[in-house]
Amino acid sequence: MRRQRSDSISAAVMAAHAPDTVAPPSHISLSHGDMPFWIDIVSARPVSTWNGSDLVLAAELARCRADVETLRAEIRSEGGILKTAEHPGNRLLETLVKRSVYLSRLLHVHAEATQGESRHQAKRSVPEHDAKAAVRDALIPRLSAVR
Repeated sequence: MRRQRSDSISAAVMAAHAPDTVAPPSHISLSHGDMPFWIDIVSARPVSTWNGSDLVLAAELARCRADVETLRAEIRSEGGILKTAEHPGNRLLETLVKRSVYLSRLLHVHAEATQGESRHQAKRSVPEHDAKAAVRDALIPRLSAVR
């Protein structure tokens, strides 16, 4: 079955009626600490694009990111970066970060998939830059070029 065009009227209607976020499947258990990561991950793509297999991987990614934060907090409590490269915390942290990057790519929730290629970012940042400049200019009257 072909996917619907994203710029169609029916796609707009479906998007308007779609829930704000996707709940984890009933057979997946996520802890309270995993949920902020879950919400960030499933919010990176339209709700209609998630399927059961993707949600299982998204749950794994949420757990992984929560574990990275927990491990980093433990490392900080021990005085920052662990001194020896052989320390198991260093290896585990590296493994978890690599897993997180891999799962992000697999699910297409990484920056290039959600924001586009970096060479196009400059064009997209112009309206935001102009809006911020307009706010600054509105607070302190200054001369500005008319476009």
